[in-house]
Amino acid sequence: MTRFAISAISMLAALAAPAAAEGMTAKQTVARLVVVETDDGRKTSTLAPADKVAPGEEVVYAIDYRNTGSDAADNVSLVMPIPDEVVYVEDSATSGAGRVEFSADNGGTFAPRDELIIGAGSRRHTALAEDITHVRWTFADAVAPGASGQVLFHAIVR
Repeated sequence: MTRFAISAISMLAALAAPAAAEGMTAKQTVARLVVVETDDGRKTSTLAPADKVAPGEEVVYAIDYRNTGSDAADNVSLVMPIPDEVVYVEDSATSGAGRVEFSADNGGTFAPRDELIIGAGSRRHTALAEDITHVRWTFADAVAPGASGQVLFHAIVR
């Protein structure tokens, strides 16, 4: 079994908000998805610490955010790099906070998933899951004082 320490497959999330949003905090977590089949054949999923992961296992990257300030935070974006050790799982990024966009150029540009194009000339094509380097969540509404939430995506360990 290949072992990656959490720090090897986790990256810090970037929080972008205007200066007035001094109280916005964000914390990233990484968990291993464990699927268990019950006696009656149903499958249930739980999260476990990702202290050891092996190729082919599914992990969940999450950002827990909170506005600890006294003012609403406008124009909030959360950006999470996708480590080289994993591949993004299609359609797994939550969108409850607003717009979800992706980058295939190390965070240089972002686009909705179906508009993420890479290559040049006759080699231009929609980016594959393994081409995605970052996920960005741009909040549709201000984050009220005291409000908190979570955004996440799934990935498969290479």
